[in-house]
Amino acid sequence: MKINLKGITHWRGALLLLVVYTCYDYYEHVSRSDDIFKDDWLNWALFTIMSTCSVILIVYFSSHLLKKIIPEIIASSLGIALAVFAHVSLTGPIWDKLFWNGNLNFSNFLTPTAAITIIYLLYRSFYYLVIRFLIRAK
Repeated sequence: MKINLKGITHWRGALLLLVVYTCYDYYEHVSRSDDIFKDDWLNWALFTIMSTCSVILIVYFSSHLLKKIIPEIIASSLGIALAVFAHVSLTGPIWDKLFWNGNLNFSNFLTPTAAITIIYLLYRSFYYLVIRFLIRAK
């Protein structure tokens, strides 16, 4: 069996994981019984969509700009870290005020930034090993 790996990048898998997790998170919030998220599901959906889009855009542009001056793995890792930090410190509170009630807690910046960046690096390592295995299997 021949496997065509042309055009497959780690970003497609990362985007898929982000979208799947975002959908799960949205569903988990609005499916809670007797909860504010269920009562105002449309505004929570708008907050979720705008938050996800802003993270994706920040990752995309920062990673592509940074990889012009530093190695790709460092650029993409910094892009992820910057996007999470920007979401927690800037864009998340903006979308919260616009679409939600302004009461979400965005006080811890470093822990989510470090955690997501480490998860991303683990994902990249796993992706690299799988691609190498598939290339050798050819």
